[in-house]
Amino acid sequence: MSHQKAGKYACYEFERKFLLKELPAELSGSHEYKEIEDRYFLDTNLRLRIVRSPDGNVLDRKLTQKVWTAVFQVALLLLGKKSHGRLNELS
Repeated sequence: MSHQKAGKYACYEFERKFLLKELPAELSGSHEYKEIEDRYFLDTNLRLRIVRSPDGNVLDRKLTQKVWTAVFQVALLLLGKKSHGRLNELS
């Protein structure tokens, strides 16, 4: 994924996503990946994301807003555990 600035708090986002049934064999036992869990708020452009290492440690908690112009513009907030937990209850 690459980012370009789109203002003070936003950036353009170009990404590719893949939904996998299981972890590829090449990554089994590896520490070269991150587990990403996304929760979307219905009828909004908001996403709540938590990123974990292979051993389950939380690396990031983010609230993201995506806005479509000619390309996606993304604004995000890094969240603490308590804030993420409260928002997660709403999604």
